[in-house]
Amino acid sequence: MLIEFLCPPFSHAILLRFFRINDPFRLILIFLILCISRGLILWLGVPLSIPELNWLVIGERMSDGHHLYTGLVDDIAPLSATVYWILYTLFGKSVVAYHLLAILIAAIQIVTFNNLLIKYKSLSENTYVPALVLTLLYFVSFDFLMLSPAFMSLTLVILVLDYLLEIIQTNRASHYNVLISGLLLGIATLFYLPAGVLLLVVILSYLFYTGNGLQYYLLFIASFIQPLFVAGLYYYWIDGFEEYANYFLIGSLTINAYEYVTLDLFLFIFGLPTIYLFLGLFSTLFSARGTVNQQKQKQIFLMFMLAMALSVFLANKKTPYQFILMLPAVAFFITNFLLNIKRKLFSSIAFYLFVLGMLGNFYFSKFVFFREFDDASISSFFVSIDEKYQRYAGKKILVIGEDLNYYQNAKLATPYLEYRLTRQLLNDTQDVKNLLAIIAAFEADMPEVVIDEKGLFPKLRESIPLLNERYQRSLTTADVYLLKKD
Repeated sequence: MLIEFLCPPFSHAILLRFFRINDPFRLILIFLILCISRGLILWLGVPLSIPELNWLVIGERMSDGHHLYTGLVDDIAPLSATVYWILYTLFGKSVVAYHLLAILIAAIQIVTFNNLLIKYKSLSENTYVPALVLTLLYFVSFDFLMLSPAFMSLTLVILVLDYLLEIIQTNRASHYNVLISGLLLGIATLFYLPAGVLLLVVILSYLFYTGNGLQYYLLFIASFIQPLFVAGLYYYWIDGFEEYANYFLIGSLTINAYEYVTLDLFLFIFGLPTIYLFLGLFSTLFSARGTVNQQKQKQIFLMFMLAMALSVFLANKKTPYQFILMLPAVAFFITNFLLNIKRKLFSSIAFYLFVLGMLGNFYFSKFVFFREFDDASISSFFVSIDEKYQRYAGKKILVIGEDLNYYQNAKLATPYLEYRLTRQLLNDTQDVKNLLAIIAAFEADMPEVVIDEKGLFPKLRESIPLLNERYQRSLTTADVYLLKKD
């Protein structure tokens, strides 16, 4: 009582009360928060991350007229690569456009998510607190608002969630609902393949909450496959279906994962959100309050969260931003927890701890761990400014290995970007088909410098006379081969 008397703003959580009012103009403040946070990062300086550098190289390569998978070996999803290609074509090798587009997409995600909760009366009150909670969850790690494939696919995943909640309200799935949700999920998968695990949640929802027959399941699966089929048809047309299947559909799920961030850092970043998530789960799932539809929606969100957690294990790049697909469900449960606290003082303490915790996470993940700590466990996440990576600036190069830092100021020559996908091709010099493909790649786009981290180039020179004639070993740097001048 004394705290409530001495500190009334604290005891009543003014910010929480502000967003509890059902007024869409509250979303303006959400947009301002997103803009200020991104603007602050750009103003203070953002070290380019390795994933962002990879996306820039993909956009650059495709802007030169090379097709993904046939002229560029990588496991990235085709629609994500298309976005990077368009951004590079319009804005060049700059990440500012990435940040601006990410703000716009995040705003769309937040508005769509909050509106669907109001539309289907998922909470005990119509409120914009979910929008605030989801916005704060974007601050769990600064890379959540990077324009990653997972981030872009989240927009479509939220739209699929909209159709799932409609099933709860109507107790049946219409043909239109089934068709559109399948198409949306298929398109989301073309942005980020692990998003396809949401297929399990949709099928289980039809099974548990509708009386629809087999034709609806078949329609959903067919509509889900259709975008993947259309993409495959395109690559078949350009004689690249085998590469589409091997690099995207199979390779992205089977190659060994890149460990950009270690387990201890994961635990630090997600420690507080996990505590609030468990409080939200306990408060939501073990509460008998709410309508029958709301109880069913809680089950939908739980299945959704578990499926999106599974997608993290399918991702081949272990970074915090891969968890972003879980955010709508996490925001739903945390919002329930905050709204269900009856005593104003406890509600205020829980809310302000959550706000400060998310902002603290943002600060430590960006300005402490990723800038001030000289730790091998995180240094691989950002590009290095070492002098050796600047030696070949402005040149066309090929790195036979996993160190993408060389491409900061250099241009990729030949299609071989993702080493873990090209390793077998470059290793198997006994296969005539492989040799012919390598020869064609070098003849079409001869690199000025070959940086051979894996010791494969001498074997290639022995097997391919063209490479032996055109390249000589550098006299100053080991494992570097230079193109002979004509």
